[in-house]
Amino acid sequence: NAYGIQDTEEANKWLCECINSMPSHVAMDSETTGLYPRDGHILGISLSYEEDRGVYIDTECFDERTEALLQTLANQTTIVFHNAKFDMAFFEYHFNLTFPKFEDTMLLHYLIDENPGTHGLKQLAMKYTVYGDYEKPQYDWMAQYRKDHGILKNDFTWDLIPFDIMKTYAAMDAVVTLLVFKKFVKIKQNKRLEKVYNNILIPGCRFLTDVQDNGVPFDIARLNQSQELMQVEIDEAIDKLYENPAITSFEAINGKSFNPNSTVQLRSLLFDFLGLNPTGKKTGTGANSTDAEVLGELASQSDVPALILKIRQKSKIKNTYLDKIIPQLDRDSRLRTGFNLHSTTSGRLSSSGKLNMQQLPRDNPIVKGCIKAAPGHKIVAMDLTTAEVYVAAVLAKDEALKDVFRSGGNFHSAIAHKV
Repeated sequence: NAYGIQDTEEANKWLCECINSMPSHVAMDSETTGLYPRDGHILGISLSYEEDRGVYIDTECFDERTEALLQTLANQTTIVFHNAKFDMAFFEYHFNLTFPKFEDTMLLHYLIDENPGTHGLKQLAMKYTVYGDYEKPQYDWMAQYRKDHGILKNDFTWDLIPFDIMKTYAAMDAVVTLLVFKKFVKIKQNKRLEKVYNNILIPGCRFLTDVQDNGVPFDIARLNQSQELMQVEIDEAIDKLYENPAITSFEAINGKSFNPNSTVQLRSLLFDFLGLNPTGKKTGTGANSTDAEVLGELASQSDVPALILKIRQKSKIKNTYLDKIIPQLDRDSRLRTGFNLHSTTSGRLSSSGKLNMQQLPRDNPIVKGCIKAAPGHKIVAMDLTTAEVYVAAVLAKDEALKDVFRSGGNFHSAIAHKV
């Protein structure tokens, strides 16, 4: 029983009924026009506190009492999300809602299956409920709409979906979330998993929600200067390449300009014209590779690979980072991207979205140099060193090795000395 509400009085009545029922858990979900709170708004909120009933409420009918009732509900019961970090960010930014107690079915599933790409609600619905493929009618409608209007998949926004099409799908999101949660409750009966969930994943989710909202502060003036400087350096590197006698001879023989971005031309230049010895690394089709690693090795045989590698490296910094960061900054010159608890099998965090903050260039400080602490603040870099060996020492109860860590010693030297 999934239905929609577009009337304020009806919405408030439903929320009152939910509050008065005193449920221990209420599933909540949102449908939005964007992936980040500052880039979009909430179209509607889905709620379910009974396994066979869910509702989707259009935010256009919200009044102050609706928002107050939602906060009362969040204060009174435990809210169940699927990917809480996403929904909480939108609810907090647009409606100033807070969630003292919450659960996350995505993180519960991560406890029992660390493989990336397996935690989607639609996948879990198929595996753990009788509502597999509940999203199909709406997704079919979306595909037909895009086809009829010539809209690319990435250009489609959910505000194009009529309420009557959206309501069943959205309400079922909440119903399925509640059903999956009730299936996963037994996971927390394992005390060790419960400890990881309650002490690491849930607090980590809350923390990363705040980290994402805080954003990464950039110096916009320095970004613009760096962008211009990098383009100058790219142009100079390209000029130097085309001035190289090997390139001018290659162009004369072939009767056309050399394009360093053409792997076919580059392969012909390096291995046929210059006669460089291949490194042995191949592409998927069996051809000699010309990637950065190969160019680095070939640089000992000729100055041409080094020139091409320099162009590639500088172009990547400009195209992948500087050009990408500037248009995605919010008005406060901060970049708000994603940090994830559930996307690795190692237990490490990952970053994705507008910019992968874990892949900023190490060999060129120009991008990191554009990150600027707010007045009165400092940016501190911290990293765990030899985390795996430390964990192994604890699990193995190796007191001698643990003493090395406690004293700040070098575990490599300690192990070598023992051996």
